[in-house]
Amino acid sequence: MSGWKRWVVLLTYLGCALFLVFHFVAVFLFVAPRNAISAMSAPVVEGYINPYFRQNWELFAPDPVDYNSRVLVRAKVRDSGGAERQTGWLDITAPQLDIVRGTALPRRIARLVGGGRQMMADARVQPSAVSGEAEAEAQAAEARQPPDPAFQALAVRHLTAIATMAARARWGDGVTAVQVRITTDFYPRFADRNSADDTTSHSEFAWWKATPVTAEAVELWREAHE
Repeated sequence: MSGWKRWVVLLTYLGCALFLVFHFVAVFLFVAPRNAISAMSAPVVEGYINPYFRQNWELFAPDPVDYNSRVLVRAKVRDSGGAERQTGWLDITAPQLDIVRGTALPRRIARLVGGGRQMMADARVQPSAVSGEAEAEAQAAEARQPPDPAFQALAVRHLTAIATMAARARWGDGVTAVQVRITTDFYPRFADRNSADDTTSHSEFAWWKATPVTAEAVELWREAHE
């Protein structure tokens, strides 16, 4: 092979090797017990692993999903005169699902909401108000393993940024605070379809101060969801 072709082949091999190293390191950090390194790298690792490379036991014991979760956001908005109003709830999960459906390689922005919700669940951040099965599920998870405060703070910062982008894309730059509600619809297993009813639970978190986000990020969110 000529010199430039040899360089192309070498660079291709090098790129593949670096990608494989990154992939296996990311998978290791994702499945390893929580530690300082995995907490610091969680945004990158979670964004890469979810939703395509998520590790779970369903590969060996398939278990159909029996719930559906949605993330809703509302905001406090201050107008030019200084008056503040509270908005209604905005579903930010449905547009993300629309981005993914029918697209073999969806943009990374389509993973943000699902990744943020999963981080909150993994970190076991306590909501300010819960209903239905969410309260029992949260208590059971905390009893199994105490939460990591550093990872909890990281999860809250991540979801606050997502909520702020969504709120400012919808209601403008006057957004001063955001609140997140996670609504989960539980469905009975097939064997219990005649003896159990569908149930819905809500987990509402405290009002969080809107985090600084760039105008470019807000515009990217708006373009992706219109």
